[in-house]
Amino acid sequence: MKQETFTLITGASTGFGRSLALECARRGQNLVLVSLPCKELFFLAGFIRKNYAVTVFCFEKDLSVEKNCIELHEQIKRTGIAINILINNAGIGGTDYFEEKELSFYRRQLQVNVMAPTFITYLFLDDLKKNGPFFYSEHEQPNRFFLFT
Repeated sequence: MKQETFTLITGASTGFGRSLALECARRGQNLVLVSLPCKELFFLAGFIRKNYAVTVFCFEKDLSVEKNCIELHEQIKRTGIAINILINNAGIGGTDYFEEKELSFYRRQLQVNVMAPTFITYLFLDDLKKNGPFFYSEHEQPNRFFLFT
């Protein structure tokens, strides 16, 4: 019997991440939703469980902290969740003038926007290779890391 697989989505509680989670659920994909601690994450998970026939796990993690990326991977592995699609969506944007922000803002922004996706991809790479997604490109060629529709 083949193990159930899951799509991991970071930054899943609001905005584009929320929309991605809803679309993946609509397509029948089991989900691992990750976001900063907030009630919206659990509201979304409850809505998805109620309206779609998929399994949803939630993890509250601040991905600007490297050890949290490692803990996320360890918790998912301990739980026995098989990740086959990774959507690195968490990010920090901004509309302020560059000089108006403190250096600490840019340090955190780089950590979330660059380092966290790199760490998470590295940590889950073996799982992605092993579990492979169930989607194929328009040309029917398997693509292990990108979803083409």
